[in-house]
This record gives sequence, C-alpha cells and structure tokens, in this order.
Amino acid sequence: MDNTATSGVTPEKKLPSINIRKLVDNYVKLRDRKRQLEDAYKKQVEPFTKLMAEVEGQLLEHMQAADIDSVATPGGTCYRSTVPRATIKDGSAFRQWVIQHGRYELVDWRANARSVFDFINENNGAPPPGVNASTFTSIRFRRPGEED
Repeated sequence: MDNTATSGVTPEKKLPSINIRKLVDNYVKLRDRKRQLEDAYKKQVEPFTKLMAEVEGQLLEHMQAADIDSVATPGGTCYRSTVPRATIKDGSAFRQWVIQHGRYELVDWRANARSVFDFINENNGAPPPGVNASTFTSIRFRRPGEED
C-alpha cells in the first residue's frame, strides 16, 4: 500500500508527497494522549467541583431563606441569578396552538440543516427562499476498527 498522497493529481499540478500512514497514526496517538490528559484533569478537578456545588447550595439556601439577592464580602460577592427556561413537552399541541393563535413570538424559527439539504437535492440545487445553505468540510480520524 502506498503511503503517499499524489493520486488524482495532473502532471501540471504535482503535489508534494506526504506519508499519510505516519500522519494518521501520529494524529490518532496525539488524540489518545490528549484524551488521557483531559480525563486526568477531570479527575483532579472533580473534588473542587463537588465542594463548590456544596457551597453554592448552602449560600443559595441561606439567601432564599433570608430573601436577599446578593451578599458582598471582602472575599467577593455572591448573587442569585434566575434564568428563565421553557421546554416543549408536546410539540404537536404547542405548534397547533401557536399557529391557531398567531403567537409566533413564542417560538424561535431556524432552518433544519438536514431537511434544507434534502430540499436542495430535490430542487435542482436551489435552497428554500430566505435560507443560506453552506457546508464545512473538516478531516476526522479514527483508529482501525473504531466506529464514528
């Protein structure tokens, strides 16, 4: 098996040879080492993360009981932050209600990339009106026998 990348190149456009086998092998080894370091890091910071969560819980409980929003100390300030969240438990019912009542401000509209590209393939390369469609190509690696 040839370890160099020159196939598909015309004589006018000769690319330098590279050792693909070596580059891929090195990349997989580097990725594995990076994962090992990331796993070791996660294990090292886990006790800190747990203790910080306990402190957060104690402070939040105290602030809620005292009905206060912030506490300033010489070491720093802590404050309550409330983030609104809304999740959909019945997509069909919600969609019907929004359409029936014209309450479109209750939803975030975005294009579904997979469906948009299906549409493009079915319509001679034309995207739906008002949609920009693009692709991003990157390179990925896996070791022999590894699944994506």
